[in-house]
Amino acid sequence: MKDSYIVALGNFDGVHKGHKKLIESVKELATKNGVRSAVFTFINDIDGLIGKTDGLIYTGEEKLSVLSGLNTDAIISITADKDFLSKTPTEFLDYLNGYGVIGYVVGKDYRFGCNASGNVNTLEWYCQKNGKQLFVKDYLLYKGEKISSTRIKALLKEGNIEEANEMLSTPYFIKGLVVNDRKVGSKIGFPTANMVIPEEKFQIKHGVYKGRVKIDGKTYNCAVNYGGRPTFFIDGTSIEIHIIGFNGELYGEDLKVELLNYIRPIKKFERVEELIKQIQEDVKRCI
Repeated sequence: MKDSYIVALGNFDGVHKGHKKLIESVKELATKNGVRSAVFTFINDIDGLIGKTDGLIYTGEEKLSVLSGLNTDAIISITADKDFLSKTPTEFLDYLNGYGVIGYVVGKDYRFGCNASGNVNTLEWYCQKNGKQLFVKDYLLYKGEKISSTRIKALLKEGNIEEANEMLSTPYFIKGLVVNDRKVGSKIGFPTANMVIPEEKFQIKHGVYKGRVKIDGKTYNCAVNYGGRPTFFIDGTSIEIHIIGFNGELYGEDLKVELLNYIRPIKKFERVEELIKQIQEDVKRCI
């Protein structure tokens, strides 16, 4: 016999506290109704398919790692293409029927189907017609305003990582592969792990941040340079992480770095000695 589910619907970019509250409601309602809880989401950047994207707060892999920590019975995740996004609202809901969905939990501003033409009223009509349950949840507010991915992105763009973290369900983080670099940090006494930023990732404000990483079960504070390295005439966006108190090689490892505080903007130093002095001050602020 196929399992039955009550499912939370949404894109869940960032998996913020509003999303977390919605998912907690799914779990409660599923238990009350004697069925299983699930989350439906997209793995890829669906806005990117129509050329309107500014990137994702969390990549598909990152988002799944956060959703997994919220402990629903199942996560229904798909990589959408243009054909899928062209489904009418009814076709989309019919598709979900294949997963044994008997009820939905959504935010009151939820939109779905081709050109976001479906809304809560559409979903209510569909549920009445097909004998399914619908639970519509109000916004979660922070400082009197709705928590949203758009609002969080604006804060990240300003470097206001502290306030963004107040709305996210987990401190903002970046996961990426540690790659071999020029080892300049080691030469000046501050070895770094250099990470590749996923292309689909939303670009936050360039700067130096206080961060935190976990390696082999142990948590370390770190100083994180997010952006370019103008002292060495290197442009573009990369991540250099000086992990305080860690000695070892991380090349080829996937690393997750959480950003906790914005310390200062990136600047060019005329002399390496000036850079060393500044890094010493940065590390003190990250301990």
